[in-house]
Amino acid sequence: MPTDPPRPAPDRALDAGLAALVGATASDAPGVDPEVVLLLARAATVRGGRDLRAATRTAAGALERSLAGTGPAPGALWALVEAARAVDDKALGWRALARAAASPPGCAADGLTQLRLWLAYRDPRTGARVRECVDELVRTGATGPDAGLLLLGAGRLLGVRAALRAADAAALALHASDEPLAPAAAAFLVRHHAATGSTPSRERAQEAAASGAPGPDTGHLLLDLAAALHDDGYRGRAGRLAARLRGRAGPAALGFRLRLRHGGTRPWTVDAPAGRALTAV
Repeated sequence: MPTDPPRPAPDRALDAGLAALVGATASDAPGVDPEVVLLLARAATVRGGRDLRAATRTAAGALERSLAGTGPAPGALWALVEAARAVDDKALGWRALARAAASPPGCAADGLTQLRLWLAYRDPRTGARVRECVDELVRTGATGPDAGLLLLGAGRLLGVRAALRAADAAALALHASDEPLAPAAAAFLVRHHAATGSTPSRERAQEAAASGAPGPDTGHLLLDLAAALHDDGYRGRAGRLAARLRGRAGPAALGFRLRLRHGGTRPWTVDAPAGRALTAV
């Protein structure tokens, strides 16, 4: 007879942090922060509960109102789409999609947002915007980490071969760099390794995880490596890092703890590796 999978162990720091955020959201105070909206939407999706769903609605409403008469803040449209899906608010999602179609063209960051919206709605306008961004990045030879994330994601999800070749070039540029890797760069290289099997990409990402500051970005990188390499050692290291970060209650730290407990992907990414939940710290 099949048995149920082990339930994630309690995380009192996560529970307390989310409860405090739900309470604060009642005043609309944190709602204009896309990171807060994204966190609440993810928590409502994986944990459920009336309070989390209500807080997600309230925060998303405050964020949407803050955009009136202005261009979208970084991440705002992405967060609104995640909130719309978490609380099944189709009207909110369509409004975010309309804002995305009307927003000025950008490059890597805008392209990643457009790709996320395309995954959610398969709207041809967002797909076209992604391809425009990719064409611009390929034309200019952009090799930054956000560019690499977009190129790799667009190449894999939309089948754009030129994007995959440009992603390889972005990875090669990071392999050759003598500078310490930023979190976004390491996140890209983990995904590049998962997609291509590149040993240098894996090694540089592992170096970044070994030398990274003890914070949420390093925690997400450890979970990325655990998923990409199927290595529970990295998952255990992420759990030990979470124990060291119990005193942190900001949305970045709570987002890391939430992913550690319930699995899923790194925030603000559209592609694997995802990973499973950690059952014990």
